[in-house]
Amino acid sequence: MDNFELHPRLAKDTAFITDWTLCRLLLMNESDFPWLVLVPRRDALSDYHDLSQPDLALASNEIVRASRLLQNLFCPDKI
Repeated sequence: MDNFELHPRLAKDTAFITDWTLCRLLLMNESDFPWLVLVPRRDALSDYHDLSQPDLALASNEIVRASRLLQNLFCPDKI
């Protein structure tokens, strides 16, 4: 995580919320829908399936955490 750099385009299109254990939690600059983006803070990572097994479990937990956050804040019918 020491060398993690958010892609400049993603940085431009989002607002920083917080860093969780694995992922950086971002909010897309989208006025129609609350759209969260979780970016694993790992170097040279291209795809979700490139995460190690322990990181896959952590990412899954953080996805559930973000989903519950959206559900509690906005009460959507479906996430």
